[in-house]
Amino acid sequence: MNFDKDSKYVKKDLRHGLTGLMPGDVILVRTVKDNPFMALIGFLIRKISNSWENHAALYMGSGRHEVIEALIQGVKKTKFENFMNDKTQLKIFRNKNLTIIKLSLLKAYAYGAVGRAYAVGDLKDFVFDDGKNDTEKSFCSELVVEAYNCAGIKSSAKFPRKTSPGDLYKFFKSKAGKTKGWILHDTRNVIEP
Repeated sequence: MNFDKDSKYVKKDLRHGLTGLMPGDVILVRTVKDNPFMALIGFLIRKISNSWENHAALYMGSGRHEVIEALIQGVKKTKFENFMNDKTQLKIFRNKNLTIIKLSLLKAYAYGAVGRAYAVGDLKDFVFDDGKNDTEKSFCSELVVEAYNCAGIKSSAKFPRKTSPGDLYKFFKSKAGKTKGWILHDTRNVIEP
């Protein structure tokens, strides 16, 4: 990747040794510090899903180094250098079976989801499943699973609306996940210990 030398990403890249992102990489996030409301949301997601992670996003690249993520404000594109901050820890997973055609399908789905509302209602399905799924809304890990489903690559052992960021991690690290081509590309602690 060719980042501008003044980019915040390059400075963090040199400090933390990331070897490079590729379009389609899944970024799993643990929010360490943030505003009190978001810290509480992150804590609740980790508690309910019994996991290290509380957010998932897709790296799109596209010359502008974009990430597509579902946030409380809805599904949006974010510049990667804005996505990176001193408040997160990352795990980055790559699927080695992601061909150019499959990547095109994944990108078409993810970019098509931009602007959707956040699926707050689907989050209740982690505790109480009413059998309904609002396809016009998405939460973070649901967006990742649906994008990979569109590309024909399995990224979770659960239905999209039942998948937490921690479930993505568990699947990627499982024997079934490795068989489907998932590898840990990088683990990064952005904050200093």
